[in-house]
Amino acid sequence: MRSLLNLEYLTIVGYRPLLLDLHLPDTAERAPLVVWIHGGGWQGGNKANSPALGLVERGIAVAAIHYRLSEEVKFPKPLHDVQAVVRWLRANADTYGYDPERVALWSSSAGGHLATLFATTADRPELDGQQGDHLDQPLPVRAVVNWSGCIDGLAFAQYSERGKEMVERFFGRPTEQCAEVSREANPISYVSASTPPMLIVHSNHDPLVPYASSQALAEGAPARRRRGHPPHTRRRRPWQLPPRIPGDHPALGGVPDPPAHRGASRGMMAPLPRLLSAPGSERAGYCIYLRISDESVPTECHFGTQAR
Repeated sequence: MRSLLNLEYLTIVGYRPLLLDLHLPDTAERAPLVVWIHGGGWQGGNKANSPALGLVERGIAVAAIHYRLSEEVKFPKPLHDVQAVVRWLRANADTYGYDPERVALWSSSAGGHLATLFATTADRPELDGQQGDHLDQPLPVRAVVNWSGCIDGLAFAQYSERGKEMVERFFGRPTEQCAEVSREANPISYVSASTPPMLIVHSNHDPLVPYASSQALAEGAPARRRRGHPPHTRRRRPWQLPPRIPGDHPALGGVPDPPAHRGASRGMMAPLPRLLSAPGSERAGYCIYLRISDESVPTECHFGTQAR
């Protein structure tokens, strides 16, 4: 593995330079690329120690990114940063040797919100921040992994006191005034037949971010896609998690047990190589939903494929 640290992908006057770490596999072929978007309630976190690094040994390049936090900017500016980094990465693919046509996002918590919102709005010009020097580069990606994402800002604020504080900082207004902007920031509002494959992973005992929001995204996506392409759904064999795994939020120490963490990571990694290896013309619309429970029972896994 070759790691290039602190590459600058965007400079905006008045703000710190926005950086990324690029981790490249030792392969002669042009590798697919996964972009890691960290969590931290939109107010903290960094690009270090990405769980996506395990993909590099499987021949997939990984870019771990910084974006502006809520003490610096308010919504939708962090989304615009993600748009800028995807364009920068595509524009520089020849320089670093990965494939700009095979890009996916992997994310956690607040990063899960940004990744999912990015994916569902990539084809909506009115939500494009038009930042950076590579506006000729396309935005749509192949797939998204969303781990415990803060999908519904208003529901997040009403679910926990800590969530309320994070949401008010992110939107820059009191919770009582967040209804409209929360709808604008909710990825469910934009799901369509062109939405890429999604793997949604969330504990149903998460004490910080409501599991119900991820459930709504998982259940709502196929219904919205159905308007464009009738889905065919099937059950996959449930994935068994170790009984010691806690029903927690990643930012609060969820999945701390090393064997359990490896199991969770394998579950999230599994679909990405397949999705990234398929030609773009063969990509179907997927909604993959996986529920993590802290009970010693199999999790639920729903896998929906839309025929074209």
